[in-house]
Amino acid sequence: MHRLAAAMGDGGRILTIGGLDARFAQSGHGLLGGAKAALEALTRSWAVELGRRGITANTIVPGPVLTDSLETYLGGREDVRALLVDNTPVGRLCTPDDVAGLAAFLVSPAAAMISGQVLTIDGGISAQGGPWGAMKDLW
Repeated sequence: MHRLAAAMGDGGRILTIGGLDARFAQSGHGLLGGAKAALEALTRSWAVELGRRGITANTIVPGPVLTDSLETYLGGREDVRALLVDNTPVGRLCTPDDVAGLAAFLVSPAAAMISGQVLTIDGGISAQGGPWGAMKDLW
């Protein structure tokens, strides 16, 4: 990142994608969760180190997003998908467009004062214990 930042112009944007694995333990996700937690810490450091140049650094943490990856993870189990939706306060799962909209905002001039933040976009499922809490009895 330091090499990239040296080549960035003032007022640039660093935007990374993390994951709920950093906050909610899941069997088999220890290393991935640890890496994502480290990314969150690095995001805060980059915000502090590069802020004087007007460079912001933020991380987006999506919850379950309707993608091929989620479908693979669910293994075609509609009951699990329904459980996730039922445990998401807004009543639906995120779409790639939801995440892209947040990303577009964070790199826009309107977000110039948002830096060092980890923003979760999950329809509120993490407020209820995260997706793995909803699925804990299924696996």
